Amino acid sequence: MIKKRYEVDYGVRVSSVELFGQASERGIVKDDVILEVNKQKINSVKDFKEALAKAKEGEAILLRIRRRDKTTAFVAIEMGKK
Repeated sequence: MIKKRYEVDYGVRVSSVELFGQASERGIVKDDVILEVNKQKINSVKDFKEALAKAKEGEAILLRIRRRDKTTAFVAIEMGKK
């Protein structure tokens, strides 16, 4: 489904976004596809969780995101407490 709809071969779809959370404030919306975290390709939810686990509290991570309109965006988010 991701491959056909977004024309990408990898990534994980955002199923929900916390209202007033950092992701929401940075413009990430439901159905965006996270392609990379800090230039690391994301192929599964497991990959995504592992990439986040590597980040330290207060560190900024860079997400590469594919939008529904097939544009690509880069979004920086500061990691909170784990």
